[in-house]
Amino acid sequence: MPQGLREPPLILKIAAATVMVAGLSFASPILVPLALAILISFAVSPLVSRLERWRFGRVGSVGVVVFAGVALAAGTVFLIAGQAADLTARLPAYRGNLSKKFAVVRNFERKWTNATGEIARAGQDPQEAGPALPAPPPQKSDFFSLRDSAGKSLEILLTAGGVVVLVIFILLQRQDLHARALRVAGGGHYGVTSQALNEAADKVSRYVLAEVALNTLYGAVITIGLFFLGIPNPFIWGLLCALLRFVPYVGPILAAAMPIGLSLAVSADWSLPIATISFFAVVELVVNNVVEPLVHGRSTGLSPVAILAAAAFWTWLWGPVGLILSTPLTVCLFVFGKHFPPLHFFHVLMGQEVDRSLAARLYPRLLASDHDAVWEAVSAELKRTGLAETFDATLVPVLELVKRSRLSGELEADESQRIVRDVEEIADEAADEAASGAKAKVALKGDVLCIPSRDETDAACCRMLTRVLEREGVTARLCLPDAVPAPTGETPKPSVFCVVDVRTASPRRLQHMADRLRTRFPDVPVVAARLPANGADAHPIPPSPGVHPASTVEECREVVKRLLEPVGEPVAERELQPAP
Repeated sequence: MPQGLREPPLILKIAAATVMVAGLSFASPILVPLALAILISFAVSPLVSRLERWRFGRVGSVGVVVFAGVALAAGTVFLIAGQAADLTARLPAYRGNLSKKFAVVRNFERKWTNATGEIARAGQDPQEAGPALPAPPPQKSDFFSLRDSAGKSLEILLTAGGVVVLVIFILLQRQDLHARALRVAGGGHYGVTSQALNEAADKVSRYVLAEVALNTLYGAVITIGLFFLGIPNPFIWGLLCALLRFVPYVGPILAAAMPIGLSLAVSADWSLPIATISFFAVVELVVNNVVEPLVHGRSTGLSPVAILAAAAFWTWLWGPVGLILSTPLTVCLFVFGKHFPPLHFFHVLMGQEVDRSLAARLYPRLLASDHDAVWEAVSAELKRTGLAETFDATLVPVLELVKRSRLSGELEADESQRIVRDVEEIADEAADEAASGAKAKVALKGDVLCIPSRDETDAACCRMLTRVLEREGVTARLCLPDAVPAPTGETPKPSVFCVVDVRTASPRRLQHMADRLRTRFPDVPVVAARLPANGADAHPIPPSPGVHPASTVEECREVVKRLLEPVGEPVAERELQPAP
């Protein structure tokens, strides 16, 4: 965190989050239609762009897409209404089958009630009187019921109309709205903000289109299956199943309940209901475990736990509409957390990708002072590889995490020093164990002076490097930057300098130290090691005459071995030849 700025206390963060949640709940009549409109706009925006490339024009493209969407929705409503009317006309013919099944259920219920009543009376005092039954609630009149239904229907129609209007304006002004969002949220970081907005729109759009394709396929399978099972009006049930599946978790249950209930009315026995239940169970298993992973893949990047938690939160906040919007809203938070540091915890908590590196697992163990668990992992790695490779895979990346946590203010200085001391102890134990079973090395003439770039993490890496070089027959020692001997002093100059820097924001300090050593000691080669290795940034500084970059302890060892001569041969500085 920049100097002069203090991180707000935890109680202030909790208060801000509480106020934000309360605002989302209070403003739900405005925010819910707006969120629905944005979601629909994300879904149909690729189609609008395609029509614009076909020279329909912006207004014409938006008009065609909106008209087609409204017509499809209206046609679906009328089709469902017609099918429902036909089904209602057939229901009296199934009254006998329903009466038989209800009689079986009531008989079972009566037996269960009698059994539980006997158990309750056996433990009850005979003189104790039972509680008085409450008076039945007053019944609403038909007029008030009709008024309430009409009011809710009007509210739904007005909300739907508002969503359509918002979709039209968002599609017409999407470039302008994108630019305004950059200016409001960018804070001068237009590149990062633009990348975040584009990635969020792309992920949400791909999620919605994949969900539409999956639900369409699901509805078609349900329609065909119910047709062969003999359930009346299979098309309406397939259509309802496809629509209700947009509601996560609850929708598929409601969709299956209606055809299963109808199978009870159609069949004279229990064979058809059992077949219908089995059919839905098989389809759900196949869709959830085979088709859905193939269709969605890793499109959202969210973990299953994050999706469940988000569904519960948004349902509590906005009701059924919040459940529908939960995944797209969570995807947006996940993407923003990836690009904006203050929201990074969203990316960590919700992401499907987990840092499974060995260092990421060892660092929490060191924070908890679990020395044994860390040593067990280091020892196992040491048995599999060599000492230098073990340091590169375990302790050096841990020191990088320690350094970054301390520089960001997440770790106190005392705690950082304690962890570094623990790492040094474990490194010494690993070096002793490696030395116990090692073969004798041919001694190399000359000595290496290991110089830490800045702090205790750099010094700890220097100590690891000295232990690795000692196993190779090299005389190596640690020297702080202000204790480097003068070129004309009585202390003999080393054969090789090795400057070690644990990665931070910039390699400039490492470059400066290497250049200064070359200026003071022009005939002594310098190994500039920036640890640990980090992908494309394997060589942090450009190689120059006498300066040899390295990014791992193993690479430092190999560079030093090629710069020094075996004992008995003339000692002369050799420029590092490219590795084969």
